[in-house]
Amino acid sequence: MPAHACGAPASAEAEAPGATATPGPATCAGRLAAGLASAGLCAAAALSGQHVLLLVPQGERQAWNARLCALKAADPQLRWTEGAAFAGASGWLAEVRSLHGRIELETRHRVRIGEWPEPIAAAVRLIVEQADSQLSVAEAAHEVGLSRSHFSTLFKRVVGESFVAFTCRTKLGIASELLAASKLTVQDIADRVGMPDAKYFSKWFKRCTGQTPSHYRTERRMTDAR
Repeated sequence: MPAHACGAPASAEAEAPGATATPGPATCAGRLAAGLASAGLCAAAALSGQHVLLLVPQGERQAWNARLCALKAADPQLRWTEGAAFAGASGWLAEVRSLHGRIELETRHRVRIGEWPEPIAAAVRLIVEQADSQLSVAEAAHEVGLSRSHFSTLFKRVVGESFVAFTCRTKLGIASELLAASKLTVQDIADRVGMPDAKYFSKWFKRCTGQTPSHYRTERRMTDAR
């Protein structure tokens, strides 16, 4: 049974001042899920406020793709991700985790992986999933089956920044979130983003943000508490 996650990043829902409201992807996905689920054609579950998981029989995969494509013609903002076929409760749980993880990755890091060539999408997943390591350009290129030079050129053209810059931005985002929302020590956070020790991490963080990790943590918590 394949799964479809329908939706789009929050930025796709933005409305210019004075503009006429039009149905966004979350609205379309919600109507689609509610209508077809009530008709007994699929099972539907909300993954977040903007994403809906649709579970459909394997034999209806092509028909569902046709339905979604027709809906997209009316609302170009609608996007969906097609999951792999699965059977049983364990397969269902694994597929939901996979789709939810992809949605979280795209939302948190403001990327649209489904629109990228698969080698680049795979590389971005590696960067996020292996944030606690020092993944090099050569290693990433090898993992996705491209030469280093081709990979570097393609990555920058597709993503809009170099592999190194994107990796740094990703690690910084993870570190910032952990400092603000967790009680982990600076050393623990350094480990989570693949830094050799707390001292190195602190210097790197200050160079990137202009603040020490402790200062950043204090300011964020004061701001969030207001």
